[in-house]
Amino acid sequence: MDVTQDNAAMLPAGDFDKLDKHEREEFHAMQEQIVAYLLKASNGFQVRFPNLRVEWRFQAEVYQSVTSQPPTIRYSQRVY
Repeated sequence: MDVTQDNAAMLPAGDFDKLDKHEREEFHAMQEQIVAYLLKASNGFQVRFPNLRVEWRFQAEVYQSVTSQPPTIRYSQRVY
């Protein structure tokens, strides 16, 4: 499976630049866990249904204030 990045912003930029080193490292670790889970789930689905194609796109942002975070998650295309 190829993992590519779509540079189109789906959510406004969060507060990543304001995090300290430990918070940044933990945020990256969380992102890696999310990707590992999605890859495992996608691969399992692909094995069961080889004639279907799995495509997913997501953007994770971190915010320091509840009031500044977006109320919804918007996707650039349909997510399967």
